Amino acid sequence: MKIDFHVHTSQFINAVSSPRQVVKRAKKFGLDSIAITDRNWLFPLNKARRLFREFGLLIMPDIDGEEHRDPETLDFSWCFFVFRPLLDR
Repeated sequence: MKIDFHVHTSQFINAVSSPRQVVKRAKKFGLDSIAITDRNWLFPLNKARRLFREFGLLIMPDIDGEEHRDPETLDFSWCFFVFRPLLDR
């Protein structure tokens, strides 16, 4: 199984592809699943299900967040993976 666990979409400041375009491209490159991981935004589960039905590619909503403790000296990011079964819905 080929999976990319960290994919950005146009919701991320440096990316230009829509979630649909990202999924279509991932399918074209032979991936079985991707985690859509945008900054401070969790990809909606209902959209993940819709794209799964359309492309047969498992979409795992994820979030790439950032927390600033001291804007002068400390900037760290946190990332966590959120997965709920999409196949049974």
